[in-house]
Amino acid sequence: MLPLDALGLAYLRALPQFLVTPLFYVVIALIVSQYMRSTSLERKLWGRPRLPVWKLLVLSLAYGVVGGLLGSLLLLGVGVALAGGWMLYVWMVALALAFVSPRLMCFAYAGGIVAISSLVLGWPALDIPALLALVALLHAVESVLMYLSGHIGAVPVSVKNALGEIVGGFSLQKFWPVPLLALAVIPGQVPPGIETIPMPEWWPLILPANIGTAYSLWMIPVVAGLGYGELAITTTPRQRARQSAGKLAFFSLILFLLAWASTRIDAFLYVGAIFAPLGHELLVWTTNRREMQGKPLHGDTAAGLQMLDVLPSSPAARAGFSQGDVVLVADGTSIVTPGQLDLVLRASDRMVRVETTRGTRYLPAGIGFKETGLIPVPTAETQMYLESRFASPLDYLARLWSR
Repeated sequence: MLPLDALGLAYLRALPQFLVTPLFYVVIALIVSQYMRSTSLERKLWGRPRLPVWKLLVLSLAYGVVGGLLGSLLLLGVGVALAGGWMLYVWMVALALAFVSPRLMCFAYAGGIVAISSLVLGWPALDIPALLALVALLHAVESVLMYLSGHIGAVPVSVKNALGEIVGGFSLQKFWPVPLLALAVIPGQVPPGIETIPMPEWWPLILPANIGTAYSLWMIPVVAGLGYGELAITTTPRQRARQSAGKLAFFSLILFLLAWASTRIDAFLYVGAIFAPLGHELLVWTTNRREMQGKPLHGDTAAGLQMLDVLPSSPAARAGFSQGDVVLVADGTSIVTPGQLDLVLRASDRMVRVETTRGTRYLPAGIGFKETGLIPVPTAETQMYLESRFASPLDYLARLWSR
């Protein structure tokens, strides 16, 4: 049996060490910059963000610690032992990819590139099975974090889909700083007087080759930055996050099995190194393609103005409006566009009676539509929208296949 209680206690004791790790603050800075971009977009679209940057960061830190505990139990429990300083190369490649596109700041891409370079060019020297296993387990942690919190802070947006239509949806952007305890291979036996944790005989499962017999395994702090971003157009944000979490968990399981197989058959070193970036890209590409070409969950109605979302603590939220409400009439005027409701609100000198498909609501007079906190499904008046610039080599392959 694995001593999970002892491993969990060791993780909690190690948490203060991450506060003096420079890389931890680099990850925090990257996360803050991403959330600042997201809230800036919300402010431009709807006047204010649903959640401030500080609250998004606190949530990310809280869930990151949960993910770090889970990831540490996986890394320590399975026994993925790291040897050498090759993690620095993976981080450098991941940071370089972030400047190309934020979605590429992922260990699946960076780890795959470094592993392929090692196999083909012989540089850098690294333990590929351990790298593949680390990437797999990190994505297992990411899938759990996506399931738990991927939908939090989803930004309502208008998007031009693959058919050229302006549709309503949500932008899901989450980032987590994940403090982990990993195993490092240190030459020599454990010195006397050092506290040790007894492990099962089969442990560790993935041990670096050619390390000899005189070695010990030490727990070391490692900082990982995990991120998740996609659009929810055909489903709700919670449904999209949980569906993607399930697919990512399956990807991580396949990659871990390839990592384990590569310790026994060398050919799987190449298979795993290629599968890490290619399998991840296929996962992202198929999800994006389905969302951009599928039927929107929130579409135009035959009559009235449908609400994509309602900002919390806004006049509309206090009046009882909620996502999916369809405004039909305001003070006797039929409503089909935000502009029409805006005119009624500004012209009235008393509370405006609004008839919706779910009952009667009252909005304060003298304010504009944007100040109500109502976020409509795109209409003929919609002028500001997002145009997805998702680009993938798989798009080119799909076009060749379709020919």
